[in-house]
Formats: sequence, structure tokens, C-alpha cells
Amino acid sequence: MEDRFFEETIVLNADDDGVFRVDLMPDGRTRIALMLSSTAHCDGAWVIGPRTQPSFKVARDTRQAFVGTLKPGWAATLLDLPVSELTNRMVPLRQLWGCDALKLTRERFFNSFTDVALSRRRTHAESSTARLARAGARLLDTDLREVKHVAKRLGVTDRHLRRAFITNVGLAPKTFARVSRLQRALQRIDADDDLGRVAAASGYFDHAHFSTDFKALVGLTPSDFVRRTGDRTLQNTACPA
Repeated sequence: MEDRFFEETIVLNADDDGVFRVDLMPDGRTRIALMLSSTAHCDGAWVIGPRTQPSFKVARDTRQAFVGTLKPGWAATLLDLPVSELTNRMVPLRQLWGCDALKLTRERFFNSFTDVALSRRRTHAESSTARLARAGARLLDTDLREVKHVAKRLGVTDRHLRRAFITNVGLAPKTFARVSRLQRALQRIDADDDLGRVAAASGYFDHAHFSTDFKALVGLTPSDFVRRTGDRTLQNTACPA
């Protein structure tokens, strides 16, 4: 079931010194995380909202985390609240769901999350704005289109598309497009040390535009970011559903 809702699931591990590091970059995705302490006890489920700013987290009491990335536009449906309430926040799932959060199981965690999410919804009828936001997000993610062109293709006004995004994605469409472009660049940086080529392939006008926007969003130049992340020992691996 989780493939319908999740783009990917990964495992994050502490390094050999027992330090758990997570760099949260600006992104239009909402994530669900299960944290495990150094004693292997469950520290609970958390919701990591979409981001417009970076966060560099370090902890010594966390050993491992199972993290699932929701497809843009599904968070409001599954969490049953406007995603704008989660922007730039990391919130315990129990704060949102109350005792329903205790129904989740560590085994098949993401399956149990979607099962509980769908069973507790006040209404089983999904809003049309959620479907609109998902369609718009797919276009902005893959076609590199301007927001006005996406709205026109979907047959809605810019304002209507913006309202759908704020509620269901947590970011305005232009901000979503901007951080999605950044995410494409971050994925390419790992495999290509030519930053000019990374900029062109990710949809930036030129290297200067890439450097300026990257620093505005991340707080580091692309070169400084590459040097910083080159020393990271945090391991990300595929996570079983």
C-alpha cells in the first residue's frame, strides 16, 4: 500500500562515534520518521514538514531512524490537517493524532501508518484540491514549467493553484518549484563534481544563478556544501516497507 503514498523509505544510522546527523534541506516533501534510541527503544513517530530553510541536526541519543517521504499532495489527506501547519516544523505524531499514534507498529511501520491514517479520517471523500496539488507538483517536479503554465494546463487560476498547494503541500507553488530545483541539484552533486553541469541539468539559468539561489536556500555555496558533506559518515540505505 505504501507505494501509493510514499516516494521512498530509507534508514538513517548514527556514525561510528555514535553521533546521529541529519541535514534537512529546503524541500517540498513531508516525511514520517520512526526514531530509535541508542538502547534500541522506540522514541516515537515524528512528522517532518516541508521546508523553506535548512536544519542541521546532531544527536547522541538516537541510533537509527526509519524515514518515509510522502509524495507531494498526500500529506493533508493522510494527516487530516493543512500541511501549512507543519512547514519548517518537526512534530511528534502523537501531538497530531493523540492515542491513534500508539496504534503504529515498529514492524511494517509505513504500512501501519497508512492503515491508521486512512481509518481515522473524518471523511473518506478526498478533496479535489488534493488531487489538483498532486497533479501540479508532478508537473513542477518533472517538466520545469513556470507556475502560470502549470495552472493554465490544469485549467485553474494561479490563485486557486496556490490555495491548493498551501493546504496540501505546505508551500506556495513558486516556492515548491524553487526547492524542487534545489533538490534536483543536490541529487546531482553527489554524482557530478562539475557544478556548471549540475546547474544546467537542474534547471538554473547559469552557474551564477545556481550559486546565488543555493546559498540563499542552504546558507552555503555549492562548493562549501560539497566540502562539508564530503566528511559525513552518516549512512542512508534502502528501507524495507
